[in-house]
Amino acid sequence: MHATLANNPRGAVIAHSRAARSAAREAFHVTTRIAVRSGKEAREFQTRTFLHHWDQGNQERKAKTFLAPDMFHEMRLEVPKIALSIPRGVADMVGSIPDIQATARAYFDSVHTWMPIVSKTNFSENLLNRLSHRRAELFLLTLSMKLCSMVGVTTPQTILYRTVKELYFSIESSGVLSIQILQSGLLIALYEMGHALYPAAFLSVANCARYSTALGIDKVVDDTYVGQLPWHEKEEHRRVWWAIAILDRFLNLCDPGRQLVTPNPDSNTYLPVDDAAWDAGTSRPDDAFIIGSSSGFHLGRFARFALVAYLLTQALQQAAAKEPSSNLQLQRTIIALVNVAEEEGHLRRWGFCTQMAVCHSAILLLESREWHGRGGKTTLANTTTGPVSTEALTALQAAFSLISCYLADPNHPPCDFASPFLPHFLYSTGQVYLRIAQVGQGRLSDVSDKLKVLKHALHRLNNQWLIAGVYLSLLERKELLVQIQNGALM
Repeated sequence: MHATLANNPRGAVIAHSRAARSAAREAFHVTTRIAVRSGKEAREFQTRTFLHHWDQGNQERKAKTFLAPDMFHEMRLEVPKIALSIPRGVADMVGSIPDIQATARAYFDSVHTWMPIVSKTNFSENLLNRLSHRRAELFLLTLSMKLCSMVGVTTPQTILYRTVKELYFSIESSGVLSIQILQSGLLIALYEMGHALYPAAFLSVANCARYSTALGIDKVVDDTYVGQLPWHEKEEHRRVWWAIAILDRFLNLCDPGRQLVTPNPDSNTYLPVDDAAWDAGTSRPDDAFIIGSSSGFHLGRFARFALVAYLLTQALQQAAAKEPSSNLQLQRTIIALVNVAEEEGHLRRWGFCTQMAVCHSAILLLESREWHGRGGKTTLANTTTGPVSTEALTALQAAFSLISCYLADPNHPPCDFASPFLPHFLYSTGQVYLRIAQVGQGRLSDVSDKLKVLKHALHRLNNQWLIAGVYLSLLERKELLVQIQNGALM
């Protein structure tokens, strides 16, 4: 063929022309096929391509900021904000501005009462601004608030939960660092903790701890942050850090030997300011106290909760120690905090249900370790407190006091009873009574009556937090085991 074309130049030209026209027609068909898929789809493709290339350059700047933060601070450089697209389904779940405001009201009337980490004033005043400039972060936070304040959950793996998790992962993967994303991560972790989504809750809290470090929040809490933050933002950052520290320690109550992911607070760590003043937007820097100067009746509920976490650190350390040691002094210190909080709560008409539940859970943990250290035997059987210490007895009485108050009007639980921290306390209380029955230091009928009340309360709490049903099942299994061991039905 080559020889023929060489001997016939005109044929070669014709063949070349045909090949060119064929290539042109193919190119035209390709262009046409793309054009057919054009319109909205083509624009989306162009947008994705543009964001991809823009993202690559921005990613390099973000990496430099992370690797050389001092240089960026000295030169006052900032990484451009990323404009993230919002899936239509997410926007539909969020709804209109009135829908967002309704979600916020439900959240602030429930979860916020025992975990106040989102500023009411900031959320309200910056709503329109965030809709324009931080829409993805606002939508994530709004849906996380809706998720955490839902009632009547029958299965934890809801469409809303999966949507929020996917949105959180997508935004986090984009490299955006903001307090709103961290707050969302914490609310997701609370939902997972309350509805027994493990190990997801445990891992979510650890992720929040690392994310907060990337934001520099660990430096804000001890006032070593080199940047300039408005006072209300600094306080919000501190509250978020304390929330992470509280969850980190609470999740380790079931296994004190686990490593914490947040540093231990010390006497120079700042506590949250008074909650009422913060909610009203009237708090000032002078209102902040460090742990070392926090005595007296001037602390809010969340500050008391932070002090509980401070003591909980010590309780976990003692419980995890290989060599048993007396923890009586620590139990007395925790009880002293309980008494001060209850007195202050009575004067200021507050409820400290959540904080007190965690306090008493720590006492019962220490009591449990004392029992293990004595081989399951007690030296207190002949004292006026019976087979447990005075401090543990106080915790047991507190459990039934909370239950009686809750069951008096289950549709309107007092203070913040319906928080996910409470089922663990009731379960720990049941474990103590079962140990008493197991070693034969309590009448089976008395123990049985106590367990019935505890199981009934857990059953009722299961309507709010599914973790209560899990604890109920564990308590029933433990009860059956004790019955078999004792050869009697309780």
